[in-house]
Order: sequence, then C-alpha cells, then structure tokens
Amino acid sequence: MVRGASQRLSRQMGAVGQFWDAPFRPLFLAAALCAIATVAQWPLGLPPEVLSPGLWHAHEMLFGFGGAAVGGYMLTALPSWTGKQPVSGRPLVFLTLLWLLARIAAFNAGQLAPPVLALAGASYFLCLAALLTRQIVASRSWPKLGFVLAIIVLAGTDAALLRALALGELAVGREFVHAAVFVFALLMSLVGGKLVPAFTESWLAQSGHVGARPVPRLPVAAAIALVAAMGLQATGLDLPTGGLPVITAALLLWHMRGWRSSTILSEPLLVALHLGYLWLPLGLGLAGIARLAPLPISDTDALHMLTVGAMGGLVFAIAGRAAARRVAGGLRAGPGFASGFALIWLATCVRAALPENLTLSGALWCLGWLVFTLRLLPALFGPVDRPVLSGRRSQTPLKAPES
Repeated sequence: MVRGASQRLSRQMGAVGQFWDAPFRPLFLAAALCAIATVAQWPLGLPPEVLSPGLWHAHEMLFGFGGAAVGGYMLTALPSWTGKQPVSGRPLVFLTLLWLLARIAAFNAGQLAPPVLALAGASYFLCLAALLTRQIVASRSWPKLGFVLAIIVLAGTDAALLRALALGELAVGREFVHAAVFVFALLMSLVGGKLVPAFTESWLAQSGHVGARPVPRLPVAAAIALVAAMGLQATGLDLPTGGLPVITAALLLWHMRGWRSSTILSEPLLVALHLGYLWLPLGLGLAGIARLAPLPISDTDALHMLTVGAMGGLVFAIAGRAAARRVAGGLRAGPGFASGFALIWLATCVRAALPENLTLSGALWCLGWLVFTLRLLPALFGPVDRPVLSGRRSQTPLKAPES
C-alpha cells in the first residue's frame, strides 16, 4: 500500500515537472488566465492601488496577455529557428515568475516607486530577449534578431508606460499604449504573414488539392509602412499617422486575397488563423481613418479591433494548435475550439459595433478564453510532441518547422 502511494506520488511529481518541459505550457496558460482576469475584474471595480483603471486594463491586455503569448510562441518556435534544445526547466520557471511579478507590480502601482515599477515591467521582456538572443547568436540565425529588437522595444515601452502611470502622466501613458499597439501589430503582421500562408499551403498540399500553388507571404511594403507609422506616432501629426495605417491595411488585404481562404473552410484551425488575421487590416484601416475623418467609431474602439480581434484571435488560433490532437501526421482541433474562437470573434464584433455594451463583449471574451483554458489543460502535462505547432511529425527532431 505504501509502495503504491509512493509510486502515485512519483508519477504526480513527474507530471508537474513535465509542465516545465515546453515554453507554451506555462506561457500560453498565463496568457489565457490573464485574458480572463484582466476583463472579468473590470466590472467588479479595482482597488485604489490601481492607478488609472483604464490604463491598467490596456497595460495588462498588451503586456500581460500579449507579452505571455509572444513569449510562448517565440520560445516554442525557437528550436525550429536554431536547431537547439528548447528552453525548459529553471530558465522557463524564472521567466514565468518575472511575468507574474510584473502583473503584481502593475496591480499595486500606487505603492511602488516609479523606477521599481518600470524595472518590474521590463524585466520579463529583457529576460525573454536574452533567452532568444543566446540561441539565435549561437546558431547564427541572424534574421531572427529582428524579433529580439521588437521584444526590447516592448521592454522599453512597458517601462515608460508604467513610469508615466506612477507619475500621473496619463496623457503620456496613452501615447505609449498606442505605440505598444503598433509594435504588437508589426509582430502580428510579420509572424502571421508568414505562419498563416505556410500552414495553409501545407494543408492544401496534404489535402490533395489539385493545382495547389504557393500562398503569398507578407509584402515587404506593408511592414515598411507599419514601421513608418510607428516612427511617426510620436509626432502627433494626424495625416501621416493616419494615412500610413490605411496604406498598410490596404496592402495586407491585397496580400490576403491570395490566401485561398475559401478552400480551407473545412479545417477549423486554419479558419481561425485566417479570421484572426483579418482583424489586423480591419483594425489598422479604421484606426487610421478615425484620425483623418469623423467616424461613428472612435480611434480607441478601432484599436480594440487590433487587441481584442487580431491579437486575441491570433493568440487563440496559434495557441489552439498547441492543444490540438495529432491525427495521421496532422493536427485536429479538439472539442470546443470552434465555439471558443467564435466567442472571441463575436466579442470583437460587439466591442466594435456596440462600444457602450462592455458587459456583453467582456462576457463573450471571458467565456471564450475559459473554453480555451479547459481545452488546453490536457496538453499541459506528459511528453511533448514536437514540432508543437505543426503536425508534420510526432517525433522529436528539433529542426522540424514550427511555423
């Protein structure tokens, strides 16, 4: 009896240890829980320690939810970029603790000195950048250093936003929120602009579609226009900072016309990627137009299409692949995936069309992420099948493409 109990305890401890074998496990779970907590707490009211609840909400949606998702994706894809072993164990535990400490610091911003608050916010991103840089430099995968630069920019933006929040400089804080949204939009355009066509092209070939042809990747001009918009964000000039997002949106929509979206309707994992990415040009276009001409929708509401719609949709779709079942060398969406994603997409529509009804859009958002969290739980323990985001092979070769 004692021996049986000891064996069960050993298995349980082993399962807990396996939780730290893959970056997507703690970080995608953290992103999902943050997505729920950040919105669910809004109607309940926030304690006085939280300075400017609106900016706290924006900060946690971007740097809490978005930051965990970016870390989970990049560290999961890192072995396919470098051929190195995946980040796991103590470094992953340390990174996750830094993310958690940043959430605690932001929630208690009123009780912390501005330098301490800024350092707490930036530490997670700086650690993430260091983990990425170490493997990228060792493998000489120099083009991937662009992602490291974006992470460092996020670290600086996070620190500057928290410092402005602690000093009561709310107008400055809002500008940093807008800048952070553009940085995440650039990351989504670069990652999604490669990942969505790649998975689409692979699925079309595996499904035996006659005349399957290469699916176009992100046009360079779109990325350049978005970077220029980011650079002009601080100028306060409405014409360039409004016109460039509109140009970027048009380029992205033109780019998406070659994705053959109508042919993948039977594959929920791909449908979610296509529909999540669609909010990126829609949000950029409306955010740009709102700066140039009066619209029924405000600039803030348009930006929610980028955060709730594009970021939420793409994170749900990409993280959902990590929780998917492996069937005959491919991935299959598990029960609840389609309904969970539909709730996220509907929450975005309600937020855009009925901005005064925050309770309904928030409830849909939280319910969608609750469904996701419940479906993710079985994938958090046990041996890790690699590549994680692609079902091409269920063995462990590190150079198998993740994205």
